[in-house]
Amino acid sequence: MGVEIGGGARLELMPLGHRWAVDPFVILHNAVRRELLDLLGVVESVEARIGALEESDKGDFCEWWAMFQKMVTESFGIENRMVFPWVFNAVLPNGMLDPAMVDVKNNIVLEQQALSRKFVELSLIIQGLTSINMKETFQTLVPKLRSLMIAFVAYFKRQEKLLISAIEPRFKKDDVEALEKKIVLATAASEPDGKHFFSMMYRGCATSADQARVQAQLAKSERSSVKRWYAVTENKHFVRAATIASKNPNPPAYLSVPQVGTFSPRQSGRLSPSSPRATSPRASGRLSPRQSGQLNMSGGVDPASPRGGGPTSPRKSLLSPRGNKGGGGGMFGGMLSPRKKAAATAGDSLK
Repeated sequence: MGVEIGGGARLELMPLGHRWAVDPFVILHNAVRRELLDLLGVVESVEARIGALEESDKGDFCEWWAMFQKMVTESFGIENRMVFPWVFNAVLPNGMLDPAMVDVKNNIVLEQQALSRKFVELSLIIQGLTSINMKETFQTLVPKLRSLMIAFVAYFKRQEKLLISAIEPRFKKDDVEALEKKIVLATAASEPDGKHFFSMMYRGCATSADQARVQAQLAKSERSSVKRWYAVTENKHFVRAATIASKNPNPPAYLSVPQVGTFSPRQSGRLSPSSPRATSPRASGRLSPRQSGQLNMSGGVDPASPRGGGPTSPRKSLLSPRGNKGGGGGMFGGMLSPRKKAAATAGDSLK
């Protein structure tokens, strides 16, 4: 299952409980994976309209990228500050560091640094994006964005595999569950965008049970606020990529576009055989014929909304097939994009 994004890479959401040792990482990684699906929708829309891009595409993309970059920076920061020291400071009886753990850490850190360099490169290009050079800049960006998506998928897959071998023999499940709670709380409490980051983690959950589990990590006084946090993030962030993607004249069937004001994600049925993207063997980001199921994500943009952009496309599941086996900082520099509005509306404030 999942979505093929090129280079043999497949974008798929991992369910919690498949391997308890990496559940805290899966929560962080799924948030990014779900954002990458949005990025894929943006890239394919731009490719389809490269000669007819609109001024609003530039603004929406820069705003979306700025928040995406902040979220990935925070995710990497949490790994470096909270997770890696906890995992890798394992010592032998003689007081020496476990060399196997040191090797695992070095491999993960090197890959993380390579991703950081890709972000810096892309951010510099995006900073130079203007109305005049939009076509040329996006032509440069598109292959680099695809390369970034493939690199992320490979990084997450390798990291989770390495961490399973590092954590399972050395830690108890209770220890990992305690770490998971700390990660969720630290993410939600980060300023100024922690509530947005939490909404991204919530949205990245592979199942409704996983969503309930992540929500339950919050303090009781905050759990009732999740619906509002999500709605604000949807209006501020999710909808920007959705607006660009909805302009694709040949919308891909995998795409799930957020609907403003929707908290409980809607599910739609199977891919229509008549969809031009359903059977195209050349389409990057195409759906594998063996995919089935439904995706627990938001529905389409409301055409009546001021930011609405077209009908909802059917889509397939991003849930990893491995789910059937289981139970249920600033690293990149500051790419600041200009705000479209001089002041945030009341709906944009997270109280």
